Amino acid sequence: MTPSAPGLDSGLDPPSPLAPRRCRGDSGSASTELVIVMPLLLLLVLASVHVGLWFHARHLVNAAAQEGARAARASGATDSDGYDRAQQILGDLGSNSVTSPAIVVTRSGGSVTVSVTGHAPPVIPGLAMSVSASSTSPIEEFKP
Repeated sequence: MTPSAPGLDSGLDPPSPLAPRRCRGDSGSASTELVIVMPLLLLLVLASVHVGLWFHARHLVNAAAQEGARAARASGATDSDGYDRAQQILGDLGSNSVTSPAIVVTRSGGSVTVSVTGHAPPVIPGLAMSVSASSTSPIEEFKP
């Protein structure tokens, strides 16, 4: 047995003044902290899924606008060709990924513009995020 300092009757070191002390009323504090933190953590997870769906919807709308412009710019193509192609892309790639889509095809001068708008599906109720994209291309002409 090691000799102890004078005045101490046990071989244990005295508690450090920097060591955390627990009061008797601390029992159950971990449960309380969990009840406070879990809703915040769940909201953070839902918000990240919501933003991820918004990015996906934005990419789909952009792809639909570009494909619609490619279809409408071809020699002899009409506005309905661009509209149909954009509608087909939205249906094929994600019919539930963009809600209430609207497609507008306009021609001016020597170019065609396809604009697609819609909404990303909401994960958090009351937080609707809109998406839109526009693509402009010159109209192809055959010149002999």
